Amino acid sequence: MSRRARLLLFAGGLALFAYLISRIGLSALVADGVRTGWMFLPIVLLYGVVYACNTEAWRLIIADEPRRPSFLRLYAVTVSGFALNFVTPILNVGGEPFKIAAVAPWLSTRRAAGSVIIHNVLRSLSFLLSWLTALLLGFVMLPHDPPIVAALAVATLLLAALTVLLFSGHRRGALEKLLNGLQRVPGCARLARALEPKRELLVQMDEQLAQFYHEHPST
Repeated sequence: MSRRARLLLFAGGLALFAYLISRIGLSALVADGVRTGWMFLPIVLLYGVVYACNTEAWRLIIADEPRRPSFLRLYAVTVSGFALNFVTPILNVGGEPFKIAAVAPWLSTRRAAGSVIIHNVLRSLSFLLSWLTALLLGFVMLPHDPPIVAALAVATLLLAALTVLLFSGHRRGALEKLLNGLQRVPGCARLARALEPKRELLVQMDEQLAQFYHEHPST
């Protein structure tokens, strides 16, 4: 990405930030800040640790790359990517293309995209495992009324199935299968045709997913 393009995007982000402040009201933000008080510090520190863990996970994913960004650069990209996700309407996906573009100069676009997909797969898996832990605690700590037990059982089976599906996709690659599935879903044929020229790229990224799973299970 050229310097001019980065400056234009920065100016656009700054304008959006100013618009949001004007919509909320500076006085309201100041009042909320005063009410939050010293709690700002632990909040910022906690999220700083969360983003550091996310960054380290991403760094481990690209550890075998001959050229890769420094931890601090990856940390800045990670924080910026999450910030873009939070302001993206409907779906929190705006930061993913940014992260790919930000590290592509080191890894190439395909490798950068593959690393971002692997990172998101692992983050999704972590969420599923956390939710499964919560459900298992629910069996122990919540009242054993039949409706509650039934709801917990259904939710546990659903999350377990999603976990197995995610593991399978990570182990074998699932992007090309997803493209094949889109061709059979009513209303998605146009999207499938638009993605068809990218089939070879999806196959290569599937190989990258499976390679990481089989060559670095401990990571």
